[in-house]
Amino acid sequence: MTDPLALTLVPTAPRLPAGAAVLLELRVTLRASGPLETVELNGGRTRVEVVTERPAAEGGPSRRELSGADHAALHRPRPDVPLGDTIDLPAGTSSFRLALADYAPTLPVGRHRVTVRYRLGDGPGAFEAVSNTVVLEVVPATPTAVVRGWLRDGRLRGTSAFTWRLDPPGAWLLRLTQGFDAEAVLGAFALPAPAGAAPGLALLNDYGDMHWEKRVVWLEGGVLQVLPVERRDVIGPPTGHEVPGLAAGAALVDPPLQRRDGGVRALVDQGGRLLVADVGPDGVAAAHAVEAPGAALHRGVVWSAGEDDPRAGALVRLAREGRALRLWRHDLAGGPGALLWEEPREAAGWALVQAAGVGYALVVVRDDPAADDHEARPVLRAVAAPFDLEEPPPEGGDGDEGGPPATVAAGAWALEPGERLLDVAGVAERPAAVLLLDGPEGHRVVGPGLGKRLPSTGPAWLMVSSTDVFVLRPDEARGIASAHVGALAGGAPPAGADPDEPQEEPAPGEPPAPEEDE
Repeated sequence: MTDPLALTLVPTAPRLPAGAAVLLELRVTLRASGPLETVELNGGRTRVEVVTERPAAEGGPSRRELSGADHAALHRPRPDVPLGDTIDLPAGTSSFRLALADYAPTLPVGRHRVTVRYRLGDGPGAFEAVSNTVVLEVVPATPTAVVRGWLRDGRLRGTSAFTWRLDPPGAWLLRLTQGFDAEAVLGAFALPAPAGAAPGLALLNDYGDMHWEKRVVWLEGGVLQVLPVERRDVIGPPTGHEVPGLAAGAALVDPPLQRRDGGVRALVDQGGRLLVADVGPDGVAAAHAVEAPGAALHRGVVWSAGEDDPRAGALVRLAREGRALRLWRHDLAGGPGALLWEEPREAAGWALVQAAGVGYALVVVRDDPAADDHEARPVLRAVAAPFDLEEPPPEGGDGDEGGPPATVAAGAWALEPGERLLDVAGVAERPAAVLLLDGPEGHRVVGPGLGKRLPSTGPAWLMVSSTDVFVLRPDEARGIASAHVGALAGGAPPAGADPDEPQEEPAPGEPPAPEEDE
């Protein structure tokens, strides 16, 4: 008798770099039309078996069976949102996409055998269909650079995104994760960008309509490449745009902008000559020259909420000028620069935070102890200079009058011997800083309501949402790993999760108490 149901499993990429998400094609063949649960439901009838090969000295192969319970534990869906649906399929073969990231974090380095089982019917007469087994190989790859961002609109609302370069093979990966959990991977896939590029995650300006796709932008040989992506994969090949006046060797000033009509806009630096590259939804590209403002320690572009004028934005520049550390705003439409803030300090790091033309530049400065105070330790202090592009720029273009008073972000933190600032991130909803420090005893994360030690050392990066803080770091088995540090003081807890107990903020000059890693 012919079986009522047959399953065929096809890998889209049998060999993947560490950190990439596994995406499979599942072909379902029905002898007669009837109802089946969707692959995403995976609620008991469907089981995904993953066998990881290991030598006998390490205990032999390990087996794990994934189901809808794993999906719920990883992605924490709201109780009123069903995990999937039951659909009526016609007789014949239908294809579905099966993402292992729905049920487990990315697979570690090694060889894995994957099989799908589906139970049709209930009781003693139930039929179980078993697919073929596919073999996947995950090869080592070490992350060497990270570009981060948050996608806040449309289908990907509340989603974090970051790209990192892998060596070997010198390729870029994009990972999209659920907003409250950097381990809840929605998709992680390769970008067709050269190793020398730094793909930018296009800002959505918080006003985007319901675009399901998002844009990743990079420069390649004097051509602006635009790649639309969705949760699981890229959408077609990148589109190259010949921008007038754009030459090879140019660099993006982060971040690019995704216009509400689907076009993109980017500020490009060509050895001190700045261009605003504007690509409309019809693919027509234009460029506008911007007066170069001078050298900078750090810089970034802020886009206005209004997108009618390609020059409606500003370059924000942190520069060392003589003995002063100065923060400048230069409107893309031209005119004199406006001084936002200055101090006779050393800059340890910075972050630029924006949403719809409103935001702040976050500068971390170093206060060294007095020469006669041998017991004091240097202190890092965060300063936030706010701006609103819809308001007239402040006075002080010549640097004499100064700009508006900067607000001091919450916290001042004493450095321990041998400790240095590794990364800094800002919180979009309020001027507050989260700092990642690296020292002989490991990483230390400080910020509003945070004071935590991680035993890891070496390269690491911060990922900060409006509520939670994660530390990303290289991982030999998974390419990149994330550790949840805690919830920010004053932020709402993640949906469906128990809020972390807030930790007491150390007083200025006092280090936080040591704490075990999670």
